[in-house]
Amino acid sequence: MSNAFPSPYHDSLSALVFREGDCADTRLLQQRHEQARVLVADATGGEVLMKIGTGDLQGDRSAPEKFALLLEPRIQHWQHLTRNSEEKAGLLEANECLTGRVVGVSLCMFADDVARLGLCENVKHLVSTIDRWDKGLERELGNIGLAQNKDKREVMACFHGTAATKAHREVYGKGKGVINEGTVRATVKHLGCINQLDGGNSAEISNRLRAARSHWNALRTLWTNGGVRLRIRLMCFRSLVLGTLLAGLTALVLSKADLRRLESFQMKHARALLRGEACEIIGDTYKHKTNDWVRARLNLPTVQSTLRVSRLRWLQKIGQHTHDNIPMLAALTSQFPFESEPQLNASGFPVDKCNPWLRQFWDDIVALFAKPRHDTKLPPECWNKGWSLIASTCFGCAIVDCLLSCTGDVAEGDVSIVRVVESHVCHKITESGEECGKSYDSAKGLHLHHSKQHAAFPAATDIVISNQCPWCLAIFSSKAGAQQHVRKAMKTDICPKSGSVQGVSAYGVVSLITPTSFKCKICGQNCSDLGCFYQHLKGHVDWQPHSKDEQLSNEPLEDLTLTQLAARKLV
Repeated sequence: MSNAFPSPYHDSLSALVFREGDCADTRLLQQRHEQARVLVADATGGEVLMKIGTGDLQGDRSAPEKFALLLEPRIQHWQHLTRNSEEKAGLLEANECLTGRVVGVSLCMFADDVARLGLCENVKHLVSTIDRWDKGLERELGNIGLAQNKDKREVMACFHGTAATKAHREVYGKGKGVINEGTVRATVKHLGCINQLDGGNSAEISNRLRAARSHWNALRTLWTNGGVRLRIRLMCFRSLVLGTLLAGLTALVLSKADLRRLESFQMKHARALLRGEACEIIGDTYKHKTNDWVRARLNLPTVQSTLRVSRLRWLQKIGQHTHDNIPMLAALTSQFPFESEPQLNASGFPVDKCNPWLRQFWDDIVALFAKPRHDTKLPPECWNKGWSLIASTCFGCAIVDCLLSCTGDVAEGDVSIVRVVESHVCHKITESGEECGKSYDSAKGLHLHHSKQHAAFPAATDIVISNQCPWCLAIFSSKAGAQQHVRKAMKTDICPKSGSVQGVSAYGVVSLITPTSFKCKICGQNCSDLGCFYQHLKGHVDWQPHSKDEQLSNEPLEDLTLTQLAARKLV
């Protein structure tokens, strides 16, 4: 709906209050919307008190209930008037096994969000059905002052059977994608969850990972801050990051691949919380401690066990309030006319080929009964009730937290990662005359060791103190540009520029940035000028580049390419 709360006519709201409200409170409830005022202020400090012509104030406590009582009958009337022959035949009606009620499961409504499911024979029938739905809904909403939000109206068409591929191309093909002003998409979003045409959950998982990653990055300086206690950081991680990661996933049937993606994200950031505690160096090997060890250290359950416990808690609430969840229970357990097999057998237990949502719920219940009775407080005789046990008192009082586990339930593939360290060994001679011999798993680690323990700069880029190369004296737009130039020269031992070169950029001539001090940070010696400073700094680095001409002059003529020979004017 577009502008749901401010839009209903006052006549409709007053008639609703008169029809549904208590006689003693009728006048008071009518005054809440008829005499409501809004204070509007501008930048100059002026204020205007305005009377609202339609709708309720969204912050009013009675506004949501009045809106729901006003909208729901209109939506039900619209659904009844726009049913096609398949819906009239009861193809989208289900019999709920616990209460015995027959309900329709083709419409889902939450506040002002509406989703409807329909059956169509072909593309032509699909277009006419959506057109009939659209016109009927506009008419019903217009009677009470509401309208559709056409920017958010989406259609997902799923085809099965003969000529399904042809129909799919006709609807989703190039240049298509719009049916009666409704955008046709392969993924649609309803109540914050992304539904895919193929029934998968990869788009929703990617969306959850993206949201959790943004929350992690928002507080990136907190997670590895040793000044903050681990307990505080873990509490923030659970509430902000994991809460966002797993939000809304309880109602989905996730594959093992989806669970691995979620578990991998959780473990990657959980290891960061430990600040190096999750790994150790044993001899010449660098070993990561297992994921089970990390989860036990942080008391962090696996994603799979966390979702299982959340589903069981949700199922307990559903069983305690079955009359409020009849449509969902009917969709789970009922056999529709177009299905060949029932969801429950004669004893009330789910069959082997039941729908994935029912199978997932039942697997959770089986896992709960597999635990010792003293952990779950669930009597074994409750099992004989089958699916109807969810409405029993013993199941509603069961302890489900015992299913939380810190051991991996999904094959994670990285239980223990052991990697042989490359040969980055320090060969510097210490004051005692012996070789240092310390080894590191990367060249960067060895360079840092040289600079800290032996007061030696690890690379030529560390002595670039301005935007000029100390060897060829070429000037660049920034210090970073000069460092990049030296890094490229170190790979080939060739300085591509020779002599003093005045750099030119898109903004004009680039000038030399002279350092404010000529004091060496390595040995503390003071130099008189920049040229003397360069010569002194180059003495700390055991590397001397060559120019292009020097490199070419040292190569045999038979090894030169035709382009190189032409450059040397030999052809």
